[in-house]
Amino acid sequence: MLAQRLRVSSECRDLALLAARYHGDIHRARELRAETVINLFQAADAWRRPERFTHLLQSCASDARGRTGHEQNAYPQADYLLQLLSVARAVDAGEIAKQCTDSAAIATAVKQARIGAIREVIEKQRS
Repeated sequence: MLAQRLRVSSECRDLALLAARYHGDIHRARELRAETVINLFQAADAWRRPERFTHLLQSCASDARGRTGHEQNAYPQADYLLQLLSVARAVDAGEIAKQCTDSAAIATAVKQARIGAIREVIEKQRS
């Protein structure tokens, strides 16, 4: 792998892999469904590593601005996705866990609550 030959840090390699895989989704963030946004956050480990997610957004902004004539363009997708991340992180997972009688259902219940919270924001902004 190129990253090994160049002795790139695993952190940098992982960020590059995320950017390669998800930059298209991030560029069209306002078109994504709530489930897709949650899957993006999950893949980027945005729950435990929000700073890496911010770096991913910066990478995508650089990609968008790297085209001739687009160097000064705004990149509102970053603020939008950070807003959705904030909404999703505000879901009280501890309270949901307390309400679940089956511990195996906690992760699914938290995910569904986060999807619902994001869906509300998306629907409000689209109307």
